[in-house]
Amino acid sequence: MSEEEAITRKLMDRVEISEYAEVTYQSLVNRRRKTASARSQKAAS
Repeated sequence: MSEEEAITRKLMDRVEISEYAEVTYQSLVNRRRKTASARSQKAAS
């Protein structure tokens, strides 16, 4: 593997990790919103 190919591979790996991290973060945010919403509804009852 040439140096240019190695650099490209590293960059592509970082992009994949960043995309995975974003999806994971969004799912965490959505879970927290659902939990907060459920707590609000329960408190209002």
